[in-house]
Amino acid sequence: MKKVANCAFRRLVLIERKRTIVLFSSDLCYYCGDAKKVLNKIKKKTEGIEFIELDYIKDRNLALQYSVMFLPTVLFFEDGNVKGIIEGLKKKSRYYEKVSVIFNVKVK
Repeated sequence: MKKVANCAFRRLVLIERKRTIVLFSSDLCYYCGDAKKVLNKIKKKTEGIEFIELDYIKDRNLALQYSVMFLPTVLFFEDGNVKGIIEGLKKKSRYYEKVSVIFNVKVK
């Protein structure tokens, strides 16, 4: 999972309209690292999905645009639109289930 700036988010999600999983996190967030580890495992088991991380503090306006109020928050994008959201740290199975349902892929 790569940490990107606002402009990379806009290119991948809004212009190229790629299937993208976006983690809003902060270095100050204790649970964000756990969410990132789960998403990195999913990334290794899937193809055709971009995984990016945005800094909640640096990209505050973007976070507000998508009503991100909790950390970590994971947004699932397809065709430039939010298709799902996970707020706060959840069990690993919840992330796997969301990816499978939203993107219609099997996560092993």
